Amino acid sequence: MSDADKKRSGDNGRQNGYSKKAKYYQKQSGSGAAIPAGTPAGGVLVTCETHFELKAAREALTLIEEHFDKLKSHAQPSYKESKEKISKDISALIAQEVEDLKDRKQHRFKIHNVDVKGCTFIIFPDEAGPSPLDVVLSILREAQQTKILRARNCHRLLPLSHACYCDVEHIKELAPKALEGHFPSGEGAACIPFSVEYEHRSADKFDRMEIINIFANLIDSPPHKVDLGSPQKTVLVQLTRNACGLGVVTHYKELAKYNIRKLTEVAEEGTETVKKVSNKGTKKVVETDTQPKDTAIEEKGS
Repeated sequence: MSDADKKRSGDNGRQNGYSKKAKYYQKQSGSGAAIPAGTPAGGVLVTCETHFELKAAREALTLIEEHFDKLKSHAQPSYKESKEKISKDISALIAQEVEDLKDRKQHRFKIHNVDVKGCTFIIFPDEAGPSPLDVVLSILREAQQTKILRARNCHRLLPLSHACYCDVEHIKELAPKALEGHFPSGEGAACIPFSVEYEHRSADKFDRMEIINIFANLIDSPPHKVDLGSPQKTVLVQLTRNACGLGVVTHYKELAKYNIRKLTEVAEEGTETVKKVSNKGTKKVVETDTQPKDTAIEEKGS
């Protein structure tokens, strides 16, 4: 082989290196659970553009830790004062603080490889503190109010409280636990308008209505009712590769289906989302909805 042929061969190898790595990565898709079932505190499923999973995970992790600690400190306003009352010895307080930080590092949030393009998962620590839903709501409210996108690679932040293997029987078994406490029934129970949102990513396709009705049939109606337009609570059913993540969330439609990018955009005339695309102020309509194509919110019994 001539020197020129060797050079061309080397160039082709480098050009094809990315695709080879991509194929090697795909082979690992069957290993481990996409959403770990053994996480007592749940976590957050983060969606993003393909190939930006790690960047999105790091951005989400930073925001989640910040808002988790902020909410936790608000719930315990007298924590520092009580420590000072226990001991006035500064060295002892510093030593205790160091131990607390060590404990926190061992049990803090972890990035879990979902092994699905455009997704990552943040596992919450098994410690007393705000739930994934509380933390995500805090992040989204901040984005909505400030219009500042602090996680430019993240799209949706979906808090999940339960997870199981992705098949109908396991979902049926877990559904009552995921709904527990969210839809009280009995005399005097208030009506809660609800909807069920079913999505799947790289997962076996099930009958949508069969999965949706598993949850809808567990919710007493009356007093509760289906409301697809403005539900008070939304049941998230996220089928991701070999796992099913479940969660019950609030303000889902109001907060753009938990899409942090959409919440930071400025709408003109209430209909179109616009962004500046040049220094001259030229504007262009930009589509930013990144939800999977197989998204369904179905009414009970329809």
